[in-house]
Amino acid sequence: MNDSEIARLKRVVRASPDSLQFVALGESLRRRGELDAAHKVLSSGLRYHPNLHSGQSTLARVFAERGEADQALPLVTGLLQRDPGDIALRVLHVELLIALNRRRDAAEAVARVPETDPRRAGLVARLGRPGDFDPFATRELALRLERAGRLSRAAAVWEVIARQESDPEASREAERLQRRISRPAGLEEVTLRDERSHTSGRSPSRPGPLRRLLTLLRRAEQEK
Repeated sequence: MNDSEIARLKRVVRASPDSLQFVALGESLRRRGELDAAHKVLSSGLRYHPNLHSGQSTLARVFAERGEADQALPLVTGLLQRDPGDIALRVLHVELLIALNRRRDAAEAVARVPETDPRRAGLVARLGRPGDFDPFATRELALRLERAGRLSRAAAVWEVIARQESDPEASREAERLQRRISRPAGLEEVTLRDERSHTSGRSPSRPGPLRRLLTLLRRAEQEK
């Protein structure tokens, strides 16, 4: 969903707090990695519609992606009691049990996922992983968090992926984000302005203040 559509949904929900459009807005924010904003929208909407299946299931996914499996599990358990045929929730239920290291319960729950469902094999494979395996540490989540500007959280997800999968590419992604986090504020802007001054054809006899600042910042990074 693009920015203009999200802005429209925000206006609708702001004007009518009891609008069912809060689910679409919460899901869109979740997909963009704006998990705290999604949580706020969904929690507010559920005050008006406390038993809405779609609202509760989306909130459960937000909890799961925030690393709060203990908050998500009661929601999913209650939803499955009302709608045992929701396969997507059954898959989420197994993932939450794995995240909480309730492996025996997860093994029983995965048996309720149809064998024809393509996600079942992955769940069975996860059950064979060590007990500290985090099923919610995914590349999709890391990328969404980076787009949302949550660089520390995105780097942490890449680190978990690197550890769980022995993936050097994930390690490089984590290191890249850590460098962005540690970069002094405004460094990229200073670099851009400095490069523009060179391409303009001017060649000052001595470095200007921006260039001197850039040199100092680079020297400080090298000394870290």
